[in-house]
Amino acid sequence: MNFQERSYNGKFSRPRPEILFEEHASLLIIITPWGSRNGAKRAQRAISEFFLAARDDVEVTSPFQKLTCLSPTANILRVSAMLANDVVYQEDNRSEYQSGLEIFIGAQTGHEFSYVQLGHPQVFLDRPNSQLLPTGCLTDLSLDFSPTQKSLASLPNSLLGVYSTIAPTVRTLRVTDADRLVLVSHNWLPTAFYSLARDQRSLDTISGTLAEADAQEPFWLGQLTFG
Repeated sequence: MNFQERSYNGKFSRPRPEILFEEHASLLIIITPWGSRNGAKRAQRAISEFFLAARDDVEVTSPFQKLTCLSPTANILRVSAMLANDVVYQEDNRSEYQSGLEIFIGAQTGHEFSYVQLGHPQVFLDRPNSQLLPTGCLTDLSLDFSPTQKSLASLPNSLLGVYSTIAPTVRTLRVTDADRLVLVSHNWLPTAFYSLARDQRSLDTISGTLAEADAQEPFWLGQLTFG
């Protein structure tokens, strides 16, 4: 696995994510903090520590029940996210809100890639001879207040740490070495983004496409390759 990112600031600001990429463990953690960044760092540490411990020891005690409908890796990621939610809720937000987090946690095991998501980024599978395939897409709440594509400040619709429980999205994809994931945090995506051919889906080209569509709109962009 290999990971690269880009960010762009427009008229409004969008928080820059805290990113941890453990190449040896095929683990990617992306946490976008809305509020204090300390919560993001605590959540990142809790996720990484539990994931690495559970991956190396199948008998490790889980603080939450595992689901039989999920793969072993997906279960570990789900429990990691729920553990991080407990940490941030108890330490940052139990008395008053200080930090809310958008999260994406992904890990590869063989040809399976599992991820857990709460809020942005949006997730697209970039496969040869195919259009970009949305696999995890969420709208920003700013769209609720803008019936057109008018630029408004970003407003997350799902956050970790603000409630005592969470219901994250969990997905498992079967990937090949030629596949890539495109991750985008953006209020709205222009039609030109979906029309990009395979050889145009580099970070630089996608960044240029998004910036050209609306120079005032901030965004964050990541690309994960499996080969």
